[in-house]
Amino acid sequence: MSGLRFLTILTSLAILSGCATEQDYFIKDSFPYEEVCLVDNKNVPASFFFYLKKALIDKGLNIRTVSSVDMKSKTCSAYVFYEAEYKKKAAQNYLASAKILLFSQKEGLLSVEMKKNRDAPDSLLDEMIDPEPTVRRLVNRLLPRNSPW
Repeated sequence: MSGLRFLTILTSLAILSGCATEQDYFIKDSFPYEEVCLVDNKNVPASFFFYLKKALIDKGLNIRTVSSVDMKSKTCSAYVFYEAEYKKKAAQNYLASAKILLFSQKEGLLSVEMKKNRDAPDSLLDEMIDPEPTVRRLVNRLLPRNSPW
């Protein structure tokens, strides 16, 4: 029994000594800015814009909406651009593809994108029918942080 207890304590100490703190384990502030300019794309439905803006705010960022004309003043440290294509099938709109780009002077251009598999059957289980979770996944891949939301 004492050998088992010793082994348990030794194992516990080994595990605890190898644990990282939250600050070490998670990606902490993986992007060096608190505000981004979201460049409004009038060619994309407004719902995508709102999902994207909400996801960025939930990441802890302050969002300033700018037009592509305002972008020339270069008042932001980072800019977020987006493209999305919706398709309609049997009175159901679904997100066919989406792309989010982040540009900053320090990091250059980063992008993530997602496309619907054209061979996949259309069903309510298709993740692209509800675009909000898809947008959140894209934002989380583009801007990882210690807590995704």
